[in-house]
Amino acid sequence: MGLRSSQDRIYQNGRYRKYFLNLLGLLGIALLGATAYTSYLSTLPKAHGCREHGRLSKSQPPKSKDRIQNLKELCPLVEPIFPEINTPGLRHAISHLHSPEYLFWSAKALGDAVKVRTQVYDDFGGAGEDARWDRMLQFHHYLQRTFPLVNRYLRVEKVNVYGLVYTWEGSDNDLKPILLTAHQDVVPVESETLEEWDYPPFSGHFDGHDVWGRGALDDKNQLVAIMESLSLLLHAGHQPTRTIVLAAGFDEEIGGRQGAGSLSEYLIESYGEDSFSVIIDEGSSMQQEFGADIVVISTAEKGFMNQKITVRAPGGHSSVPPKHSGIGIMSEIIVELESHPFERYFSDDNPLYDFLTCAAVHANDFPEDLYNYIVEGDKQALGDALVKLNPRYDADLRSTIAVDTISGGTKVNALPEFVTVGINHRIRRGSSISEITTATENLVSKIAKKHGLELIAYPDNITHYPESSITLEIFNRREPSPLTSSRTDIPTAFKLIAGTTRAVFGEDLIVTAGLNMGNTDTFWYTELSQNIFRYAPMPVVKRNMHDVNERVPIKGHLAMVEWFYSFLLSADDADRVWLQ
Repeated sequence: MGLRSSQDRIYQNGRYRKYFLNLLGLLGIALLGATAYTSYLSTLPKAHGCREHGRLSKSQPPKSKDRIQNLKELCPLVEPIFPEINTPGLRHAISHLHSPEYLFWSAKALGDAVKVRTQVYDDFGGAGEDARWDRMLQFHHYLQRTFPLVNRYLRVEKVNVYGLVYTWEGSDNDLKPILLTAHQDVVPVESETLEEWDYPPFSGHFDGHDVWGRGALDDKNQLVAIMESLSLLLHAGHQPTRTIVLAAGFDEEIGGRQGAGSLSEYLIESYGEDSFSVIIDEGSSMQQEFGADIVVISTAEKGFMNQKITVRAPGGHSSVPPKHSGIGIMSEIIVELESHPFERYFSDDNPLYDFLTCAAVHANDFPEDLYNYIVEGDKQALGDALVKLNPRYDADLRSTIAVDTISGGTKVNALPEFVTVGINHRIRRGSSISEITTATENLVSKIAKKHGLELIAYPDNITHYPESSITLEIFNRREPSPLTSSRTDIPTAFKLIAGTTRAVFGEDLIVTAGLNMGNTDTFWYTELSQNIFRYAPMPVVKRNMHDVNERVPIKGHLAMVEWFYSFLLSADDADRVWLQ
């Protein structure tokens, strides 16, 4: 029995050893197969998402260390820049700004500004000639009554009757002054919309959260915020080192020629060209994009052109109509123009790229395909993918066509002799007015030829529209603005503005350069500084501007007051390298 048991154990051990070796062989083959399959998968195109636990997971950028570092060099977060609040007066002023009493005072001050009806219309005549401008004098009385210290201690001058220039002389005349700008006028309220307002549009109503009314966002809030910040500094006994100038136009909503145009001429006469260290006017503020709060400081804006197209056709009784009336021909022109949009192009001078780069680095929900296009430097593919994701961005990348007004005909049974449309174009970065006029003339010339009409394209001066003709005219135009530097690797005006923003509004915010979609009075000030910013410093998203129920959160307005207060102090602390 003992010997048999021993032999059996030897036999069993040998069999187990054989099984063990076979198992090792199978595991080796499986490992080789898995390695080969993984290698094969790596050669396949990468999908934009992957399935995890039965659901599609959110795609995230492949933020490898090398790639993210490259982008961070394009968009470093500027360190917060805090002013030196080193006197009892300055400390008391900022404490007062944060008090409940000041909140209600500020809400009333802004509400009272809204109550003054400073709406302007395209048909206003010359300043000092058309009595409708005199409503601006009521606004001047409001400013004098509400901000007595500013009117007492700053030099106040009127330019072209209604334009205002406030000057606070600094102690060092060798430093270039700061120019803050805003406008007194607002767009009209259409009577048909009055019942849609929650509160009357010129009530300046404060509901405990928002100040309501026309101009609460554009642009009385910024003008009032600047005046408030100046008042606080005066109350604190502050004396600026660098001269501060505030210029307030009165016709920005209809082009700014009489207001900011005249103010610019006055300032050039008084100070000379390139005489201001920085100019800050109304513009962009905070946007909520890609899962992040992004504050945009606009360093450029598109151009614009307003043109009028007039079809002059034979009149007559509508019982014997031609094949196409003047209105029919004009309809054909409109359809042709809208059917041929200008090309989408991402030019190198478009600061939208700065905005997207910063979002790619710092926003959590930035799409992977956009991220990759930025890494690869493919701006055109980036632009196309961006518009596909959100069509709103199409206007950032192409010149636009908006047919806004039309008139023609006086009676339902009489053929119209004159038909006119007004078209507004916003001209993309890298394009020009001539591109718009050439394209328009080429399209309309075909229609004029088709209907046997004479085409009169962009005459220098016209007082008579010949019968059977189409006339193209320009009545306002601006080329795209110069681009302001947004460098942050050296001391710059942009870095000071961005640093002040993160100090006042919070270090969690992304702050970047960007493109201003609207046009501002800065067009008239381009010869006064190389550092021009279109920026409404508020940590809230602008909504309902120029629309029913325009309003501004009072906390957003107070943040704007604190921003200007802090920026003016920091500008005093900064040496001439920052603000040249």
